[in-house]
Amino acid sequence: MTFDSMEAIEEFYKAYAHNVGFLVRIGQKKTIDNVIVWRRFLCSKSGFRTEKVDEPRTNLNGEKKRTHARKITRCGCEAMITVKHIKDGKYSVSDFHEEHTHDFVTPRKQHLIKSNRKVSEKAKGTLFTCHAASIGTSGAFRLLRVGEGGFCWKYALEAI
Repeated sequence: MTFDSMEAIEEFYKAYAHNVGFLVRIGQKKTIDNVIVWRRFLCSKSGFRTEKVDEPRTNLNGEKKRTHARKITRCGCEAMITVKHIKDGKYSVSDFHEEHTHDFVTPRKQHLIKSNRKVSEKAKGTLFTCHAASIGTSGAFRLLRVGEGGFCWKYALEAI
């Protein structure tokens, strides 16, 4: 497969991952003269985290701070796609590993996959305006929900 840009490849692989039920993590890349020669897109569960031995932290008063254990999210999955730069500024898929070593996200929860969540520019502008007007998070959310045609209890109760 060939693509016109790196953004097109990323969009394609994220759409593929969304349909299958896994998250995408952008991996290594190599650039020469500000041109990406190759890049790797990985399953978010690829590799393993290095074990860190955290010493107890202290705050300004000398009291020990609680540290939270990190959830184990990586299991050595080798699913990935590698793309290389070819002639005419296009990119071609050079390597594709499809096998995963973990379960996929269920279809009912696929919309929650982090790599597929996006906030529209319109919503970002509305949130910025709400912040400038000192409207809190829950009020800004209600405003967005009503603006998108969502259900609002306040208006439903007034109608009764």
